Amino acid sequence: MSFLDYLFCLFIEPLKLLFEVVFFYAYKFTGNVGISIVVISLVINILVLPLYKRADKLEKEQLEKKKSMKPWVDKIKAAFKGDERVMMLQAYYRENNYKTTAVFKESVSLFLQIPFFMAAYSFLSGLKLLQGVSLGPISDLGSPDALITIGALSINVLPILMTLINIVSGFIYTEKGMIKDKIKLILIALVFLVLLYNSPAGLVFYWTLNNVFSLGKNIVTHFQKPKPEAKLKKGSMALDKKGFAIVMISCAVLTVLTGIMIPSDVIAENPTELIKPFGVNPCNPVLYILSSALTAAGTFMIWTPLFIVLTKNRFSKYLEGIMPGIAVTAIVNYVLFNKNFGYLSKKLIYEYRMTFGAMDIILNLLADIAIIAVVALLFLKLKKYSKLLISIGLAGVIAISSINVFMSLAMTSGHNYTYNNTADEIAVPMTSTGKNVVVIMMDRMISGYLPYIMNERPELVEQFDGFTYYPNTVSFGHSTNNGAPSLFGGYDYTPANLNKRADELLVDKHNEALKVLPTVFADNGWKVTVGDAPYANYEWLSDLSIYDDDDRINAYNMTGVLSNPTLMELGEEYELRLNRNLFCYGLMKTLPYLLQPVAYSGGSIF
Repeated sequence: MSFLDYLFCLFIEPLKLLFEVVFFYAYKFTGNVGISIVVISLVINILVLPLYKRADKLEKEQLEKKKSMKPWVDKIKAAFKGDERVMMLQAYYRENNYKTTAVFKESVSLFLQIPFFMAAYSFLSGLKLLQGVSLGPISDLGSPDALITIGALSINVLPILMTLINIVSGFIYTEKGMIKDKIKLILIALVFLVLLYNSPAGLVFYWTLNNVFSLGKNIVTHFQKPKPEAKLKKGSMALDKKGFAIVMISCAVLTVLTGIMIPSDVIAENPTELIKPFGVNPCNPVLYILSSALTAAGTFMIWTPLFIVLTKNRFSKYLEGIMPGIAVTAIVNYVLFNKNFGYLSKKLIYEYRMTFGAMDIILNLLADIAIIAVVALLFLKLKKYSKLLISIGLAGVIAISSINVFMSLAMTSGHNYTYNNTADEIAVPMTSTGKNVVVIMMDRMISGYLPYIMNERPELVEQFDGFTYYPNTVSFGHSTNNGAPSLFGGYDYTPANLNKRADELLVDKHNEALKVLPTVFADNGWKVTVGDAPYANYEWLSDLSIYDDDDRINAYNMTGVLSNPTLMELGEEYELRLNRNLFCYGLMKTLPYLLQPVAYSGGSIF
């Protein structure tokens, strides 16, 4: 991953995750892509409405201040030149308590739109579900709408409609503004037109809905009489600096827990399994922690505080108690209520179904509620010790994150994360005049399905002409390291027979089994090549030194080496998904039992 990718993880990935989650559950319940896009627009706009409301207030205050200052600014500019003009303007600005940096307040809404736009573009522009799906007159949401065709010229109507709505909304918003403000809004609308003109119709449809929502908001605001803003008394319900520091420490705890601690535990279980399965440039899986940590930091250290700051109200005071309660509850849920559901795959999907008993759910829920209540009460009552609490919390965050990172580095330092061969080094001798024997052993493949697959896909019969199907082949173990020995070595290496040799190490018996079939062929004069022997020497990336004592056997690690571009792309996609999934998994494990199955959703959310 590049530096820009890490910036994306920090600022955009949390928003993209929000888009994905909303779309996933909307599509799960409706089964309709178009309705799901509408749901995304509604949910996102409702969530960010307080942000835009605050941003609009800041912008209007700035515009009104500039408008009231404009007559004297114009006079100063007309009467003075050069350094004198600059000095006079600075003096006038100081007199009116105006800072030149305040000009950024005029574009707060735009600054908010940019990350949401990037998140929507990243998610919807590459969404495969849009391909071939129609919506009203739009035949394919995965391509530009091309609603008007004149000869060979296709005109995309939706981006134009989006732009017109945006301009109308902007003019209503800046009705009393200056001409240059209206021109700025038109230019921004035209920029979005250029950016989205040739984008998939699904993405443009989403942004058009956003503009419709914005137009409706501006119309309501235009005809609504302004209400006097309730003033927050100092020391009453306002979130002061100490309270905000407590909130930030709580967010830091959640960041470390979901982005560092839990991903570190997952990687430490089997680090070599979590390298990308395709391609010749696997990386140390500890780097995944950096990605998940940045995504967690973006979620809890950037967007959560930003939402709190921009939507501050009379209830903000309670956050200095509630946020520590949530942080402590998250730790308790992971440490004390962490249930195991079998083997966790490299895609972070459990082997068994995630289910909780009714009594477990009730006890966990009562414990969480009690913890939040007690911790919140303690923090609100012990406000005079806030500096001490902040110092303890900060020290704990630094200590836990450092320990987890160092432990992950130590646990992965002795592993090999590079494949042993390149495509040029691999040689599989085949003959066009004699016989070739290719033995394919497929993990998690049910042999009884093969006849049905061949019946449904007749073209496969021709492609596999010459292969022999053995219907009675079975695995004697439910996992690879239990089942592979008997497949390679025969009945002498079933789990029962291996257990009879109790005085020998399992790894030695496993290696012996992997050598039986290649040795049998070599003894009968065949040229033998072995690819990706499973768990050779009990290493995830097979240790092929077990074949070094027999020069007749050529052994290679081939995973990803002979891959075509499509498989390489799958490898990159896997890496990107794992960057995202480690944080999602960490977040899921901190939730109460009641919400974990919903967040996990049978593994499909990952």
